[in-house]
Amino acid sequence: MPRKTELLRILLARRGKLRYVDAENGIENFVSILKPTPTEGKRNYESQLKFAVWMNGQLKAHGINEELVLVGVDELCYKIEDSRWRMGRYKWRPSIRNYREAG
Repeated sequence: MPRKTELLRILLARRGKLRYVDAENGIENFVSILKPTPTEGKRNYESQLKFAVWMNGQLKAHGINEELVLVGVDELCYKIEDSRWRMGRYKWRPSIRNYREAG
């Protein structure tokens, strides 16, 4: 059963909306791919990534076509397809200020 925050995120995303704190600060993914085991860590990381991508898909279905990126701990912006196994926050472009592009 999802926690209250995740449940609220799901309900809002299905209506094409975000919590203010998620829109402003992004959705964290600081899951270590090595803890508690490499297999479980990778599964937990992928779960967070899939959830953020699902939320983005729900927003797009409601006409909100902003790019979702990962702002890494190094303060660089990574495209989702280039962000695998990096820790950081999934953010939408309008909320990003003073970050550099990776690459």
